[in-house]
Amino acid sequence: MKYYLGIDGGGSNTTAVLADESGNLLGMGMAGPTSGHFIGHQALIHHLRAAAAFALDSARFEGQLDLVFIGAPAVYQDTAEEALSCLVPIKNIHCEGDSRTAFTAALGGQPGIVILAGTGSFARGVNKRGETLTLGGWGTLLGDEGSAYDIGVQALRLAVRSSEGRAPKTALVDLLKERFRISRVRELTRIVYRDDFTREQIASLAPLVTAAARSGDEPARRLLYEAGRQLGQLACAVLTQLGMEDDDVPIVLTGGVQAAGDLILEGIAAEVMPVCPGATLRSPRYDPAVGAILLALEADGIAVTEEIKANLDRQLTETGERVGVPRYVRQLWSDEQARGGWS
Repeated sequence: MKYYLGIDGGGSNTTAVLADESGNLLGMGMAGPTSGHFIGHQALIHHLRAAAAFALDSARFEGQLDLVFIGAPAVYQDTAEEALSCLVPIKNIHCEGDSRTAFTAALGGQPGIVILAGTGSFARGVNKRGETLTLGGWGTLLGDEGSAYDIGVQALRLAVRSSEGRAPKTALVDLLKERFRISRVRELTRIVYRDDFTREQIASLAPLVTAAARSGDEPARRLLYEAGRQLGQLACAVLTQLGMEDDDVPIVLTGGVQAAGDLILEGIAAEVMPVCPGATLRSPRYDPAVGAILLALEADGIAVTEEIKANLDRQLTETGERVGVPRYVRQLWSDEQARGGWS
């Protein structure tokens, strides 16, 4: 029997999944961010090793891994070997960015477009001819429009303008004061300009915007709608450059921003539908770490059959979590993140 580890990393967390060659899921682990663009080498090593170790330990695995597939920004072979070689014997490690893992997971490898909006944002498309294009992923200074980071920044700016009477009143003012335990909005300056105030902490403000919008706060609702439009424009650029305007195109939003549901999807649809009337918005089929498992099998010469996918679907449905990350693990991650853990 062959064994594989799929790892999906990014700006907010890292997920590792252990599986065998038949697609049987054996273990899973989570840790902090692994984006080589934004965290130091030692933190990257620590988070990558921790996620993998948790996955292996949860399965009590002590054998040999045939292939580890890592989809994470700016994580390279030497770094991956340094992080993982001390855990178990590994025949091969494959590293690349996170766009292909997200795409493979969201659509199961079928043609379409995937928009990933987590701490950052990008869109990847594959047309019926097999042509591929990825746009976005420029980071906080040059892009990442519609991402959780972008939403967090816009929320802070909106609260500041609202507190000064330069924007409509919004519940975000009180929500942010409560989050940071401050009495005046002006006190935000001593928090957000600290050297240790990270992009992940800014991205973690996005759920506050969703909460405000769901409570009927119109400025928050508009903020999410505009973020959706930015993501929709990214998808439209992929659509048109791949010549998919006249196709029936599945479009999937994945990443943490998808938790906003219709509040973000409305803006995406407003941009996409006039360009591609045959587009349909769908939920992701798997978590990106499961996509890394599918790519690990493929990289090792194992055909990813419909039988393997059906096996994955069955297991994930039986656990009640189709995307492949059990609810208790997501809650554990949320709790640790709120406490500033996983560092």
